[in-house]
Amino acid sequence: MNTKFDIDKVIESYTTDTPFKVPEGYFAQFNKEIMNRLPEKNETSATKRISMWDRAKPLLYIAAMFAGVYFSITLLTNNERFNYLTAQQEAEQQQTESQWANVQISEREFFQFVEDQLAEFRFREMLNHLHLN
Repeated sequence: MNTKFDIDKVIESYTTDTPFKVPEGYFAQFNKEIMNRLPEKNETSATKRISMWDRAKPLLYIAAMFAGVYFSITLLTNNERFNYLTAQQEAEQQQTESQWANVQISEREFFQFVEDQLAEFRFREMLNHLHLN
């Protein structure tokens, strides 16, 4: 038994010719064969007309979407036309803001305030729970 591998014999066995063969006239008849296998075309389904409304609907939907986005942004921003505060309410709001602008509070005082508020909230919840039961 010869275990030696002969590379030249292997290369000779592989030639540049492909082992696959195409029958003669195959590509000449290919288009006709495909067309013969297709089902017959129905004349009524081929001439479907698209109405103007069907063509305009996507454009109308896009325009409505942009109009909605525009009005939403306009309403959500601080716009003068949609500001319903009266002059007196606005003056009171500015006065309140200016009063709190100069307040200095330490972190410890802030956390104490939050803790007191939470304790008061829990106490009220407990009273409501006892009253309802």
